[in-house]
This record gives sequence, structure tokens and C-alpha cells, in this order.
Amino acid sequence: MYKVLAAIDGSAHADRAIGQLLKLSASGVTLELLLLNVQPEIVDWQTHGLATESMLMHRNELGQQATEGARKRLDDAGVAWRLRIELGDPARTIAAVAADERCDCILMGTRGAGALPGLILGSVASNVVHLAEVPVMLVK
Repeated sequence: MYKVLAAIDGSAHADRAIGQLLKLSASGVTLELLLLNVQPEIVDWQTHGLATESMLMHRNELGQQATEGARKRLDDAGVAWRLRIELGDPARTIAAVAADERCDCILMGTRGAGALPGLILGSVASNVVHLAEVPVMLVK
């Protein structure tokens, strides 16, 4: 069993990462899949201590929406998954959850930027590569 954390933000790049995951699954690799969506932390100055519960519910709804397409594709393919929605800095949270859950690999989408496509990674992907203690598979 290979435990994969798939960081999902609802982008086309994350959708392509799910496509790669489906190919792995179809090739016979047995996966334990954790979908992770990271939402911005709630900062006290934004709420003055009021409506924190309401903001948490809203962040959870945003996480559900961001992962809806991935969850549907996985369900349609018969791939089991578990969802975790967290608040915090995306790169640090992805790396920390992967360590906490004892994942074998992190899978996430990214895109090349700049004059040399594919050479420069997105900042979250780049930071995850530096912070993670497990291999990171980036899907362009």
C-alpha cells in the first residue's frame, strides 16, 4: 500500500495531478489516498474574535468546493480517498500533514513560469519541495 497525499486547490494543475493519480491506480498500484485542501488561516484582526465559527464553516465550504471535481473523478474511477481540510500556510501545512499522516509521497500540480517554461516552479510547489521529508511529485 502506497500512501499518497494529494494537495488539491481546485486548479487545472491539480486536476492534471489527479489524472496522474488515476493512471497510477489503473496500473495496479494499491493507493491509500489523502486529499488535502489548505485554506487561509483566520486572523483575529479580521474578525475581532467575532464570527470565527462562521468563518470556519465558510473555509470548510471553500475546501469542499475546491476538491469537488477531484472527489468526483476518483469516485467515478472507484478509487477510495479521505479528505482533510486545513487552515494555514499552504506549503508548510502540506509538508506537516504529510509528515503527520506518514505519507510516502506528496502529489500536487504546478506550472512553469518565466522565459524558460518548466524551470521555475510556483512558490507553493517550490516551498513544498524544500520543506517535505518525503518525495514530491509535481504535475505540470
